[in-house]
Amino acid sequence: MKEYSTKDIRNVVLIGSSKSGKTTLSEAMLYEGKVVDRRGTVEGKNTVSDNTEFEQTNQKSVYATPLYAEFMNTKFNIIDAPGSDDFCGGAISAFKVCESAILTVNGAQGVEVGTEIFARYADQYNKPMIVAVNQLDTEKANWEHTRDTLKEAFGKKVVFAQFPVNPGPGFDGIVDVITMKYYHFTDENGKFEESDIPAQYADEAEELHMELVEKAAEGDDALMEKYFETMELSIDEVRAGLRAGLAKREVMPVFCISARKDIGVKRLMEFVINVAASPAGETNKTVGGEEVACDPSAPVSIFIYKTSVEQHLGDVSYFKVMSGVLKEGADLVNPENGNGERLSAIYAVAGDKKEKVSSISAGDIGCVMKLKGGKSDVTLAAPGQEAFEHMVFPDARYRCAVKAVDKNDEAKVGEALNKIAAQDPTINVEYSKELRQTILSGQGEQAINLVKWRMNNEFKQNIEFLAPKVPYRETITKVATA
Repeated sequence: MKEYSTKDIRNVVLIGSSKSGKTTLSEAMLYEGKVVDRRGTVEGKNTVSDNTEFEQTNQKSVYATPLYAEFMNTKFNIIDAPGSDDFCGGAISAFKVCESAILTVNGAQGVEVGTEIFARYADQYNKPMIVAVNQLDTEKANWEHTRDTLKEAFGKKVVFAQFPVNPGPGFDGIVDVITMKYYHFTDENGKFEESDIPAQYADEAEELHMELVEKAAEGDDALMEKYFETMELSIDEVRAGLRAGLAKREVMPVFCISARKDIGVKRLMEFVINVAASPAGETNKTVGGEEVACDPSAPVSIFIYKTSVEQHLGDVSYFKVMSGVLKEGADLVNPENGNGERLSAIYAVAGDKKEKVSSISAGDIGCVMKLKGGKSDVTLAAPGQEAFEHMVFPDARYRCAVKAVDKNDEAKVGEALNKIAAQDPTINVEYSKELRQTILSGQGEQAINLVKWRMNNEFKQNIEFLAPKVPYRETITKVATA
């Protein structure tokens, strides 16, 4: 893999409700980026993103998986986040290292509760969102309902960049109101024919095009002046206006896709490259309040946003280069405790595929193995720099007591639980001296059940869950004489 400059990198996180097709979309993106020659399916248990036994067995994502694709001379870093709020920690970690989010919406269901939950997380972390209405090829696809729910949920931010032709099992075309072209898809591998918009769709296309141009003009005063003079903007000017609107989070462009049939995915990726922000010019705040620019000429610093324990590899730390250029063999320091780390080898990562690289520039994402203190939410940097602000996760919403089935295994169980908690910051393990119980807490029952599965299958430890004891207390209420 060649080394990409900061301006030629795009970091996006895929968010949305469960069953909206995020993993299938990531697979289509990898196919367009030539990372895979054949697209896997969730049902076939062979996607790059869902590569763990638990995910394949349950056919759903529970980890935020980093991926990449090389497309249009750009490195496309993609983080496929889980769709269940019980595993929201993956999305929150991804917001720390991604500049934009693609919000996937089920074209049959429209905006769901999960859609709104993850959109609120994106708002909380000030991330621009591009909407991808997916699964428009399904039997129950309902474009009108989806369009209306988007307007109802997100109001005036929503602007339609496309609308579908023949939504349902016969879905095979998209009218793009940015380019004002019709794209007819001829197979299920992303091939299409470009032509003028058919007459029966011309009026709707013209109406949506004017709305889009007006929204783009609102993003920049100079564009607004030109629009008032000419009542039109060029494609490049529309992109510039949308870029400004996205940066201010005043615009949510809507695209139409079928990830399963690779319809519209290439066009979505083109838009992200042309309009969404690159890491260049972005700044990240340190614990002391200093703003550090994502500048490849600055001293090197990285932020570890995720860790995992992988079979045959051991501890793997996933990071973003926040400044400078990271080279293999670099010696860095944890600014918070002064401990040094040597990054002997660094890798570009797509699921469980690791490709060794000699250097990674500011703004890019990679991984390193077997660091002594390379846990998540840790900064490593050249001497003299501050640590970056820490990630903040929601308070636990579900708790239970946990104990080893065999009392002789209590020490091993405690060690395994602490390893799991180190990999998922939304999982907390603590021993209550008052209750004399080990208390396990997380975002929901699904997250706790995953812990039990991992204990049984990965760490080979049998545990059982119990209701936490209630800490009854007594106090003196009045004085008595006897």
